[in-house]
Amino acid sequence: MILQDIEKKYQFEYPILYKQLCEDGMLDLGECGPNWYSHVYPKLKENPPLLLHSYDFELLNLESITREIERLTDPDDYRQINKEFKFVPFAKSGAGDHFCFFLNEEENGNVPIVLLCHDMSEAEYLAKNLGDFIFRTLLTDMSQQDMDDEEDEEEFRDNIEKVFKSHKKYLTEQQKEVLQDLL
Repeated sequence: MILQDIEKKYQFEYPILYKQLCEDGMLDLGECGPNWYSHVYPKLKENPPLLLHSYDFELLNLESITREIERLTDPDDYRQINKEFKFVPFAKSGAGDHFCFFLNEEENGNVPIVLLCHDMSEAEYLAKNLGDFIFRTLLTDMSQQDMDDEEDEEEFRDNIEKVFKSHKKYLTEQQKEVLQDLL
């Protein structure tokens, strides 16, 4: 399944940046399975896809997106989401909350990112668009460094530098400067 198939099936359009991420391979986590960590992850680690090392962020593959859209729009789903609200998930937290595009609030090409809680009837507004969400997440990730453990610090720094490098082209100049200064 490709992005255009999802857009056509559910009658919406993804933000331009998300389409660019897809074209650039930034949404590809490789084939999931028992050997993912030993065979796929080492390759991904060199040029990390979207927010690979981010805390509590699990990117959804395209098949999972379709499944999650179906769940969110199912009238029998326990959340009973008003069908007027158009949430399109692209990632999940470990607890099952969904990171979503909130299509109802699109303004001048900016589609807000919200965290749709799995156990409450609410969504938390995270950013006005995907670029700002990536920046916010990287900023948060960089602040998580543990200065007490030198070995972990070295691996942390290596991971965050590689993520920053693979994500730079999706950030504004000002965002890049802030993150570079923080590094």
